[in-house]
Amino acid sequence: MEKLYKLMLILFFIPFLMTANDMGKDKYEKSKTIKKEFSVNANALLEIKNKYGNVDVVSWNENRVVIVVTITTSGNNEDKVVDKLDDITVAFESSGSRVSATTQIKNTGSSWFSWGKSNVNFKIDYTVKMPVTNNAKLENDYGSISLNELNGNADINCDYGKIIIGELHGTNNQINIDYTNNSTIDFMKNGAINADYSGFTVEKAGVIKLNADYTKSVFTSIDRLSYNCDYGSLKVENGGEVSGSGDYLTMNLGTITKVVKISADYGSVKIDKLQDGFDQVTINTSYTGVKIGVPEATPFSFEIKLDYASFS
Repeated sequence: MEKLYKLMLILFFIPFLMTANDMGKDKYEKSKTIKKEFSVNANALLEIKNKYGNVDVVSWNENRVVIVVTITTSGNNEDKVVDKLDDITVAFESSGSRVSATTQIKNTGSSWFSWGKSNVNFKIDYTVKMPVTNNAKLENDYGSISLNELNGNADINCDYGKIIIGELHGTNNQINIDYTNNSTIDFMKNGAINADYSGFTVEKAGVIKLNADYTKSVFTSIDRLSYNCDYGSLKVENGGEVSGSGDYLTMNLGTITKVVKISADYGSVKIDKLQDGFDQVTINTSYTGVKIGVPEATPFSFEIKLDYASFS
């Protein structure tokens, strides 16, 4: 199953990598830049919907949204390169409480997924400045999303790319990623992460709900994690409370200070260290190996139910 997962990732990313490399080799290249600026309220919503490029967002302390979109086309037929550039536009909507920008491509019949002498490659890159107090809904396919810091809530959706996130201080953040790799979040206060066929690291977090399949999930430090994961791996280096269920999941917990509640089938569970004074450990497993490290001379009581499993 792991080999199939890796093969699927390779097949999905081949078109993306080939066209990215081929743009520099094309005979003709054209580009245009679209710039818009909007005044907004301190708690406004910014929505960006893009594909085939990168979305880079930087927050600042001004009540203005500035959006710069650079559209680049290239190929070996100059007329087709120009036509494709004309076919790509951005639709803007704005009010004091909401700004949206949506990439519109008239005809994708000859794009990143077709090859030949008349093929035209293209990319659409966004550079955005927004108030740090605003809320953001960012969607991007076949490219990356970066965001330095946000005090409002972030709703981030990325397929076939990666996310590079600084600090999310909102209380209801939503992260949705499919087929992404090496994604990072420096800090996420509260929220949910939904991931399929991906890999990500969260350096520090408060309360997180994780739903992941075929994903490598890493939390360096987290207060409370609830999870539902099938296949892949889950690693928590330092955690307060960890609870959830997983099938065919490799689970590695470092130091846990309070509570562990785990249900697992066909996987492995390893807890390096239960901090002195921890509250509770409840583990229900079938066909799963369990290893737990406990400080010497620490009184404890475990509740562990095993079916066709091992415990040490």
